[in-house]
Amino acid sequence: MTQNTLSRPNPIHADMPDSSLVADVKKAIKHQLRLILARDLGSATKSELWMATSLAVREMMIDRFIETQKEHSKQDTRRVYYLSLEYLMGRLLNVNLSNLGLKGAVEKALVELGFEFEVLCEEEHDMGLGNGGLGRLAACFLDSMATMDLPAVGYGIHYQFGLFKQEFENGRQIEMKFLEDEKKFDPEEVYKGQPNPTKI
Repeated sequence: MTQNTLSRPNPIHADMPDSSLVADVKKAIKHQLRLILARDLGSATKSELWMATSLAVREMMIDRFIETQKEHSKQDTRRVYYLSLEYLMGRLLNVNLSNLGLKGAVEKALVELGFEFEVLCEEEHDMGLGNGGLGRLAACFLDSMATMDLPAVGYGIHYQFGLFKQEFENGRQIEMKFLEDEKKFDPEEVYKGQPNPTKI
């Protein structure tokens, strides 16, 4: 296997949007509102419009993503698989649009649809998968690898309420059940005589 460096692709579109791109963005947002959320512009909430915008952006970049994967396979490029218990990625829509060169077009499209981009961005919840410095460090690692054009994927572990008990069977993660009846985490029940990481 050889190490190959792929050249950084240009952003999908320039920061100064042309009218055809803005029209495409508007069409994609309305399509996602109708198809996925069963709403129109008159009935959609801010949260639903944020979701439709995010889905529209994903739709616009998916061909590029697929082509990147094909190129990696064609060049037999080494990949980095990063495993972390935590990821503190922050809010992603604004950052992703800037990285793709689509921010200007999406902002203008939303204004023409009667919405403000900054207001919609506030609808995105901060994706806090964890609560410590490890999560921020993991996010920085991923950002750095993307900046350096390294083909990398970040993997996490599914957990509930930030605390979890897991076992590995045949190389696969098995998450232990929480007390569903009470809808809360009971460490004494979950850990049953084993070392309890929730106690200091």
